[in-house]
Amino acid sequence: MCAFWTLLHVTLAAVSARGLSGAALASDSEEKHIVSTDEAINFVRDFVTVFLSCTTCRQHFLNDFDACAFGRCTVGSHDWRALSLWLWRVHNAVSLRVASRHSSHVDRRWPMYQDCTVCWRESVAIGPGAPSRSLQGTKWDVADLDAVFHTDHVFWFSVRTFIGLEVVNGDLSEVDEGIYLQPRPSSADSPSDSSSAPTLFVVLLACCVSASFAFLYLRPGRFAVASEAVSARTQVVSARTPQIGTPDRGVEERDRNMESQCEDADDGAE
Repeated sequence: MCAFWTLLHVTLAAVSARGLSGAALASDSEEKHIVSTDEAINFVRDFVTVFLSCTTCRQHFLNDFDACAFGRCTVGSHDWRALSLWLWRVHNAVSLRVASRHSSHVDRRWPMYQDCTVCWRESVAIGPGAPSRSLQGTKWDVADLDAVFHTDHVFWFSVRTFIGLEVVNGDLSEVDEGIYLQPRPSSADSPSDSSSAPTLFVVLLACCVSASFAFLYLRPGRFAVASEAVSARTQVVSARTPQIGTPDRGVEERDRNMESQCEDADDGAE
């Protein structure tokens, strides 16, 4: 389930980045067709319909999709940010529903505060309004899901996480990349051994590529959207994998976060 979500987020992040810049990603081997927001949204629906094995989960998604939940029907033809934020809300709503069903008091909304402090409204995250972070019930609208977040920061953090800001062409003057990153060790501090330590994210990407080939066989036209996105992410992941023996707090926290999300997803699929 965790790899399932990752593939969808990678796909929409790549589509959004290409749409905003009007150009291919730096990691693209050739010029790519700019996929429309409608094509991307319909791809997500088709992918969920075919590959989500949890019948109840799939029906929940389709019901919400057909009801225009989480801002789906307000995504304009060139509203690239809204495209990624729609899927982000869908995913957070699933995490909230699973937590509510199991009476969990752990906030599983993404991104976690420690991973992206600027994504959360400070008054809600650590101020007097902190108790209002808790959302009750099993149904939430756009206002509920966006209330504690700065969605502009969430969008760029999502792009950075799933495809990397370094592959986005065009003007990124509005983005201060430093606020989304944990301190990284300098090259002088890195060991001489050039072999890379595989991370959980690399393993998930391998799963995504396997799913890609399966879907390419079933739906060659629609899957062109996802296969290009996975290719883009795979080309940059090796440069961002820490050397063996080098501590990287950002990667460790991300992996712990993904493991927690996987646990929730597995609970939701029961």
